[in-house]
Amino acid sequence: MRVLISAESFLPRSNGVTNSVLQLARFLIRNGHDVLVIASGDGPVQVKEIRVLRVPALALKTIAQIDIPRVKVKTLIPILKEFKPDVIYLASPFLLGEQVRKAGLRSQIPVIANYQTDVSGFIDFYRLNTAKSLVERRLKTIHKGSTITLAPSTHSIRFLISLGIENIRYWGRGVDLTQFNPRWRSQKLRKSWGAGSETIVIGFVGRLAPEKQVHKLASIGDVGILTGKKIIQIIVGEGPTRETLERSLPRAIFTGHLSGVELSKAIASMDLLVTTGENETFCQVIQEAMASGIPVIAPDAGGPKDLIINGVDGYLYRPGENLDIRKKVLQAIFDEAQLKSMSKAAFEKVQSKTWDVICAHLLGIFFEVIESAKGDSVQAS
Repeated sequence: MRVLISAESFLPRSNGVTNSVLQLARFLIRNGHDVLVIASGDGPVQVKEIRVLRVPALALKTIAQIDIPRVKVKTLIPILKEFKPDVIYLASPFLLGEQVRKAGLRSQIPVIANYQTDVSGFIDFYRLNTAKSLVERRLKTIHKGSTITLAPSTHSIRFLISLGIENIRYWGRGVDLTQFNPRWRSQKLRKSWGAGSETIVIGFVGRLAPEKQVHKLASIGDVGILTGKKIIQIIVGEGPTRETLERSLPRAIFTGHLSGVELSKAIASMDLLVTTGENETFCQVIQEAMASGIPVIAPDAGGPKDLIINGVDGYLYRPGENLDIRKKVLQAIFDEAQLKSMSKAAFEKVQSKTWDVICAHLLGIFFEVIESAKGDSVQAS
């Protein structure tokens, strides 16, 4: 099988879209399939065995950090003719993905669009009301014009249905059980943070941007005093709001962006992870924390609703209510036995959610779509 992947975001940008594209491309290549990734802007043209075709783009280094592709459909069509893909996969399509979709449609190649980013939710968050209808119209055009649409959560599926989009399939995310594992827990790292054996380390991992609402962690600043326990907050990530957050969370330790083994050790060395973004279509860091044996507190909204069983492997707080974050954190750390029980349940929950299992599911969808397209072609002739 020959698969062309359109990546709305790709290296050197590090995020959920980039990671899922890398995981899928590696899986396909390991299993004998040919892959070409199309991405916007500057960046690597080869990532180990993965070939990457870069198209010109204008890089906006704003809060959103996006690449606006400067490529026309007529430029993409010869690329498709040369590569001859059996199927096109659009990762979080919006700008580049729409151009690739049009090129695929004109070339009579089936297109699978993966809805990964809550663009409409971000528009709401930033109160850009005039742009909301335009964004949703574009999403409708992209997903209605694709052969099928993939969505990572029940919330995402309901949103797409509300736009009148049909033929939606659920496709979640895998987790690297080697990179995210309790064995990476490091007493040396905890000691460098000032944490002893009785200290509870509460962490956040993610991009430091307004929509992630990391400032809400200020609401748990006094939980150590209330419980009589030593609490340390660790903030892993980088982004435009870091300086502001350092002022609002003066006692927290900011590590900056971490990856690889450093990220593995950081997450596994925490005792509890709190994620505060309320516009997540999935929220991959929840699964990464769970695989590391760390229970998670997250908003009862979007993707997290499908990932956490309240009181079993973590807690869900009411969106928009900072005091409920505080309440859930107090519940988690007050009862040491409960915290250990949630840690065990979180670890066990994700053991079957490897990237190989998740990507094999998608590969089956690829084959199904290709066979269906062949049948349609025969009927048309």
